[in-house]
Amino acid sequence: MSDKLPYPLDGKTAIITGSSRGIGLTLARAFLDAGCAVMLAARDAVRLRRAEEACARPGDRLGSTVCD
Repeated sequence: MSDKLPYPLDGKTAIITGSSRGIGLTLARAFLDAGCAVMLAARDAVRLRRAEEACARPGDRLGSTVCD
């Protein structure tokens, strides 16, 4: 995906709210693919943990936090 962006995202950090499902999760995956560090944020701890597990790949800078 990063080859389609007009600017590099390596070294940048994205905080994605509502990232335990739907559009937020899709955006989180896209930012990871583009080279960003990503912090997932959502209200539901169980879904958030599942989302983090689904997105995690070796070498990715990925974290999560429960918030409202």
